[in-house]
Amino acid sequence: MSEPLRRLLTSPHLLSIDKDSLGVAATRTQAVPRVDLWTRPLSTGKAWLAVNKSGETVRLHYRSGMLSLDELAICALAPSATVLPVRGGEESALADGSVGDIPAHACLPVSHRIPVQPR
Repeated sequence: MSEPLRRLLTSPHLLSIDKDSLGVAATRTQAVPRVDLWTRPLSTGKAWLAVNKSGETVRLHYRSGMLSLDELAICALAPSATVLPVRGGEESALADGSVGDIPAHACLPVSHRIPVQPR
C-alpha cells in the first residue's frame, strides 16, 4: 500500500465523518456540469463531498461563504469549514479567496464541526 493511500484510509478527518454517531447517509444535493455535491449531516455539524465527474481537473473557489465552480455557486459553507485534499496534503481551514483543485474522477471532502458546549 502506498503511503498516500495509507494516510487517506487512516485520516482522522475522514474517519470521524464515517463514524459519526448521527448515522445519517449522505445525499446528492447538487448536480452541476462536471461536479456532484454530496451532503451529510453530522452530530456536530455537516460534511460535504465534491466529486469531479469529468476527465479533467476542476477548480473550486471559496469566496464570501460560498463554494463555487466557475461562477456557479454550489453551496454555502461556514468560514470555519475545513478541507482535506484526498491526494495528499493536510487538513486545512477554508480561507476567503481559497481555491481547491480536484483531479479528474477524484473528490474533495469538506466538513464543518460545531464545537460541543459542555453541559
